[in-house]
Amino acid sequence: MPGGYHKFVQATNVEHAAGDPLGYAFELPLELTVYPLGFPLIIRSNAAEVVEAARESWDWFSQQEQSPAMRLHVAVSVEPGFGLPAPPVFRAQRHLLAMVSDAANFAVCDLDRAFAFCRLAPEVAAAREWMRYHFLEAFPLVTLTHLCLTSIHAACVARGGRGVLLCGESGRGKSTLAYACARAGWTLVADDVAFLRRGRDDRELIGRPHPLRFPASTADLFPELRRWPVIRDVKGQTLIELPVGKLDGISTAARAEAHAVVFLRRPAPGAARLVEVDSAEVIPRLLREIPRYEDRVHGEHRDSLRSLGDLPARELHYRDAQDAVALLEPLIE
Repeated sequence: MPGGYHKFVQATNVEHAAGDPLGYAFELPLELTVYPLGFPLIIRSNAAEVVEAARESWDWFSQQEQSPAMRLHVAVSVEPGFGLPAPPVFRAQRHLLAMVSDAANFAVCDLDRAFAFCRLAPEVAAAREWMRYHFLEAFPLVTLTHLCLTSIHAACVARGGRGVLLCGESGRGKSTLAYACARAGWTLVADDVAFLRRGRDDRELIGRPHPLRFPASTADLFPELRRWPVIRDVKGQTLIELPVGKLDGISTAARAEAHAVVFLRRPAPGAARLVEVDSAEVIPRLLREIPRYEDRVHGEHRDSLRSLGDLPARELHYRDAQDAVALLEPLIE
């Protein structure tokens, strides 16, 4: 009923004037354009913390694509919430996506129009690493995966622009092996997810090498990682975050051409070894790790993966990352 509706919106929007109960006039005077994975994104907000966090996430990237800009509006409330909330839950139907932590921290996204509105409590905006990981970075990556990219649950390392995908479920050691490769002179392209441009046959992979994030256990092998901040992902796993350009001797790149696909099997008994994979198994294995989108988009993801089906494919059985690194070199020679 109309009277009940007006009482509801007034009770749940106490910081807005009576003439604007939904907050349409909430001012967002700050604006920044960044280029996640090379694609333009315009962010508007009322909080400097949001703008600075967006720079930390995406300033390393330059514009590589001429597509229409994505738009993200982030309104930070003047009233405190309930402390740092649980990581957001993602739910979608067709082109609409909701990301909800609690009543004070959520985002609503129109993936077809590449627009999202995000509402955050001030204490969440102040927790920049948490905000970046769960909200600022999630929207453009999900939107691009809906519109034009296929995400591959894999790390990626390269030599001379020739990339090797390191594929596997969480816990298989993708990030750790990629970092071990980078310390051995490889170029690090992606630590956990690589992206394939749909509608093209050049097998160009797009990665996100800054900032890098590793499971906290990686520091047991590489103690130099212990001094960096930690955050928790949506599954509650503790991650170490390495800011841009903070590791000497590590080469990074945002793009490489796929030349081999490696499925990780760890831990495995005996010496590290490579086992050939039937080409007919490559696409089904990659598809199992891709998040499900609506049927049309899921079909486009499946079709784009076919360009990888005739690449050399191996299973890498290993226990120690250092032993595994040497086995990868022949795959791109």
